[in-house]
Amino acid sequence: MITVLLGAPAAQAGTCTFDITNLSLKTSFNCVKEIRNKSGIKDVGPVDIILTFLKVALTLAAIIAVIAIVVSGFMYVTAGGDEQKAAKAKKALIYAIIGLVVIGISVAIVNLVVNTLQGKI
Repeated sequence: MITVLLGAPAAQAGTCTFDITNLSLKTSFNCVKEIRNKSGIKDVGPVDIILTFLKVALTLAAIIAVIAIVVSGFMYVTAGGDEQKAAKAKKALIYAIIGLVVIGISVAIVNLVVNTLQGKI
């Protein structure tokens, strides 16, 4: 006989017991389901993976856009009166701000689609 102790708080602790000599697939799945439920682990599907990827990608893009704004501001400050350098810095700043706006709109669209598909809207 094998007993699996679940690593949950004492108030929620439980065991999953099955006989190794009479082990069935159904018993194993029930035990795994019980362990998963008690541990708080949720099922992860392809939609969750895609959403996580989108969140990470948009967050990284936003960080890069903010860094680009800082760098272009530094370029503008250090242009030293050189019109070409100042124009290049202004152009970089405009593109970085546009990128940040596009990222914000992308986040809004992703949230709208997810909430619509989940029936929250």
